[in-house]
Amino acid sequence: MKLDELTPGLYKIRLAEYTPIGLRKKRTSIHLLRVEGSGAKCKCYLDHDTLGEHPSKVSYLSEYEILGKYDGPPQVNRPSISISFFDNDGSEIQLTMHDFWQVRNMLDAMPWLKKPLGFTPRKNIP
Repeated sequence: MKLDELTPGLYKIRLAEYTPIGLRKKRTSIHLLRVEGSGAKCKCYLDHDTLGEHPSKVSYLSEYEILGKYDGPPQVNRPSISISFFDNDGSEIQLTMHDFWQVRNMLDAMPWLKKPLGFTPRKNIP
């Protein structure tokens, strides 16, 4: 299936296999591609992209292989959210959470993380 033949929907795609220097095994990475609209109004969104572009304007998509199209939303198993940062000493600290309840609790317990992450609380509308 070619990129110009894509119909609106959610696709599982894979970065073409590559072998990093010094390694014997080939590596692949799986991504999600959302396609909305058709013709001139067609837009592709890779992973968490929110702007989207027409497939003809996205040159890097030629490096991906389409594995298949989802019939519905994919089943999500063992989700995790990871946040990593470096402290003053240059040590990397990684925090892994499994739902947004834990993210909220982490931000409440560590309010100094809100500013670097760009956290903005929602406004209460009466």
